[in-house]
Amino acid sequence: MKPSYIPLIALAFAAVTAHAQKVYKHVDDKGNVTYSQTPPANDAKVVNVPPPRREPSSTSHQRNEEFRALQQAERERRRLEFERRQAEQREAQQEAKRKRDEALQAECQRNRGTDCNDPAALARMEAERGPNQYRPRAR
Repeated sequence: MKPSYIPLIALAFAAVTAHAQKVYKHVDDKGNVTYSQTPPANDAKVVNVPPPRREPSSTSHQRNEEFRALQQAERERRRLEFERRQAEQREAQQEAKRKRDEALQAECQRNRGTDCNDPAALARMEAERGPNQYRPRAR
């Protein structure tokens, strides 16, 4: 059995004619022009309105390219912001470590005075103190 193309053609024709509606133009006594879908009087003229124009595909392609470029720029901005925050965190961690080391060095100088330049001795002192004891003592 062969497929019948007649219903498809009729459906396509119905869709095109449904889109093309009649528009009536009426000019009143004062010269005002009115457009309507229903005829206001006997002297109204039928005006053929062309279907709406679609933009060329090159314009939509150009918009897609612009959108992709904007997305890429936003991704790059976010990446740079992320890297900046990471660098700030690294610097803050290094500064905190430097302050801890200075506090340990100062305590070692006050208490022992002999092995304060030995990194192993400072590491032992840090392990003995625990994580929350890095506040410098009041003098």
